[in-house]
Amino acid sequence: MKLTPVSLLVSIALSFCGGRQQATVDLAITNVAVFNSKQKTVLKQKTILVNADSIVAVVDNLQDIRAVKTIFGNGRLAVPGFVDTHIHLTHTFGDARHAPDSLSEVHRHMLSETYLKYGTTTVVEMGQTPKWIPYSIEWQKDPDPSFPNLYISGGALISDLERPVAFTHEEVSNPEEARKKVQEYARRGIKHVKLYSYLDEPEFSAAVKEAKRHGLTISGHIDRGGVTILDAMESGVQNFEHLLSLATNVIDFHGHSNDLIEKYHLGRIRTIDQWVAVMIFYFEFIEENPELKMKLNQLLDKMAKKRATLSTTIHQMGAVAEETHFFTSFGEDDQQVLRLPGYTAAHKFALKKAFAVLMKILKRAHEKGVKLRIGTDSRRGGEALHSELLLLYEHGFSVEDILQIATINGAEAMDLDDRYGQIAKGKKADILLFEANPFDDYQNFLAKKTVIKGGLVFLE
Repeated sequence: MKLTPVSLLVSIALSFCGGRQQATVDLAITNVAVFNSKQKTVLKQKTILVNADSIVAVVDNLQDIRAVKTIFGNGRLAVPGFVDTHIHLTHTFGDARHAPDSLSEVHRHMLSETYLKYGTTTVVEMGQTPKWIPYSIEWQKDPDPSFPNLYISGGALISDLERPVAFTHEEVSNPEEARKKVQEYARRGIKHVKLYSYLDEPEFSAAVKEAKRHGLTISGHIDRGGVTILDAMESGVQNFEHLLSLATNVIDFHGHSNDLIEKYHLGRIRTIDQWVAVMIFYFEFIEENPELKMKLNQLLDKMAKKRATLSTTIHQMGAVAEETHFFTSFGEDDQQVLRLPGYTAAHKFALKKAFAVLMKILKRAHEKGVKLRIGTDSRRGGEALHSELLLLYEHGFSVEDILQIATINGAEAMDLDDRYGQIAKGKKADILLFEANPFDDYQNFLAKKTVIKGGLVFLE
């Protein structure tokens, strides 16, 4: 009798539970400590059995395992592949001035060097130039084990606001255009949609309604337009981009700008790094103002009640505060040097202090029940994810919580948890084996890893 893929999985699983003669699997990863990302526990002395690209069983160590290939874990920690829920292909392939007109397998290999090499096995793209969609949608449909799993959102949607349109944005002039753009994305097989800050009403509500009708996962970067996070949650949006967005939903920038300038002795904003620095200062300003702090806490409570998720992007902020081991910028050019003209040593000391307050607020959001997920939004995304794991630990997060934030939280928020985010039967075999255990020393988040993608060893 010829077995279907589903019945084959059942047959193999039963054979390792004593149900019948033992089958041969493609890969056995023996004697590992498996991190359970749902329960935040570590299960020691386990063997992971893989057939094709999927996990068929996680069992106690067995003496007699038939496998085409065996990886001897020697007690190493095994965790699901990392999930980055906010990347931009432009960070890897080029900005508006240098972007290629088309994408090739060379570009796809660049994604592997940027993400998969560092253990990020799944990425969600949050805004690209429309000319790349035909290529990137094909990559989304073809989860090749040599490359990270890629899910795209097309261009970030904005309203017609009579302002220059970034080449990663899609402008819609009215509700009907918003509906048609979402319909087009759904028809092309795009599963996610990003609503950007400059998408105002009534286009915002039209896009949300249409995205829900087609089952698309909605993410909102809500920090500069007429729609607020509270408004978006009432319309049914649950996923929000960037910790920075919290400040812009709490504070009146025009009303408090003079107070901020006076408190920190700030000059005119001339670089993207200075803008990030000002945003960091705003978090400390909010925390020291009882009325604003209460407003922020009320927002966090509402987000927790609505089961909202929030992407991190803390590496970019930590880099400006000089709290990371390498630097990247939000700027369009591949900037590798911090640019804070006019900032004295006193400014930079104050910035480090304000960044600590920002991280304290992030931890409070987590403790209140806002589901955090990694979203690096960085050119060196795989390395930036590692940087974010270090920052989380250095500001009070446990290793268990950090690994959950980096894996299952992102998979669940992006509606990808049927395949990714766990080491469990039926999930895709995207697995990391740490050479040194981060539970012993958090710096081991940077340790060498064996990266298994879709059941095949990508890096050993």
